[in-house]
Amino acid sequence: MESTTLAQQVQQPDADVAGRIALGSLPRGAKLRPLVAEFGHFVAVVLPPQNPETIETFISSLPKGSKITARQLRKRGEVRVVEEECKFLSGVEHLDHDDMVELCWVGVPSTPEDFVNRAYKAGHPRGLDVHVDEAMRDVTRANLLDPPFVLAKKRALYLKRWTARAKELAGAEEQLRAQMPDHVRGVVGQKRSLQFLQQRVLTGRPLKIQQSMHNTWMVFTDGACDPEARSGSVGGVIYDPQGNCLKYFGESVPQRVMDALLATSQNPIHELEVMPILLAAELWGKTYEGSQVVYYIDNESARMAHIRGDGETLRAAQMIQAFVDIESTCQHRVWFGRVPSYSNPAMGPAV
Repeated sequence: MESTTLAQQVQQPDADVAGRIALGSLPRGAKLRPLVAEFGHFVAVVLPPQNPETIETFISSLPKGSKITARQLRKRGEVRVVEEECKFLSGVEHLDHDDMVELCWVGVPSTPEDFVNRAYKAGHPRGLDVHVDEAMRDVTRANLLDPPFVLAKKRALYLKRWTARAKELAGAEEQLRAQMPDHVRGVVGQKRSLQFLQQRVLTGRPLKIQQSMHNTWMVFTDGACDPEARSGSVGGVIYDPQGNCLKYFGESVPQRVMDALLATSQNPIHELEVMPILLAAELWGKTYEGSQVVYYIDNESARMAHIRGDGETLRAAQMIQAFVDIESTCQHRVWFGRVPSYSNPAMGPAV
């Protein structure tokens, strides 16, 4: 098996109170297909080549957020599309079959209502069995089926193996600790990484198997920032398992909070996108306790920060840690999905 350094190992899913990061239940790969497609439909457009003004004028007539997703040069006679399903822009009608044309595919965003309907149909990507991986199943079988002396022996061997491993990594861990950001070093403290992992595992609540695990809730959030006006706002919308809008919030960020954020960043949009996710969990976490919940976020840095369980700044990291604590306490089975800004129903409350 290929060996990895300690620095590489900590880039893998980390242990956390909610268990999702430890089990790697949220893939981080950029190539992972979105839970709900960004565009609601596509329009094929044929136009004379090297004519950007024509296509830009056409796109401006479509809903905001529409953009070219693919383009290719073809001979006019090779374009075999039904006229009602394709837009032929000015100038194409005078071209011969052997003349070159540009075929563009334009993605058109969904309306917020349509996106919510598609998100409702998509549900939560994980089945109930994925929350318990093979290692956890082995632990369960050992605790329930193995004789007590066998279980005691396995526990002793497990602790002996990882205690020895911790000693082997002591030098590498000190080097890694020296490279940690201040806020990470503050959370870890003087604990060895394996001790920190053990503490989080031992203090975590056991997973409850209950009927509410079959329910999937949807939460949409958004944040906005106007650096020139030194103002910001946040919003959120919650949909129940039947797809009905249950509640929403939209508030301006207090000026003292904005002043604190602007003291360290000219445009603290990352914190303002993280903030409503924590607010939603604080406000509604008990409502979907023990259930599956998909948080739809239109800011990629905030979405990825929640997946890895750490923010890009100290304040964002503190908010995400508070979110994870709520996630663990309420035993939420979370997923973080992507929603385009123009399809986000929380964009209205956040403005």
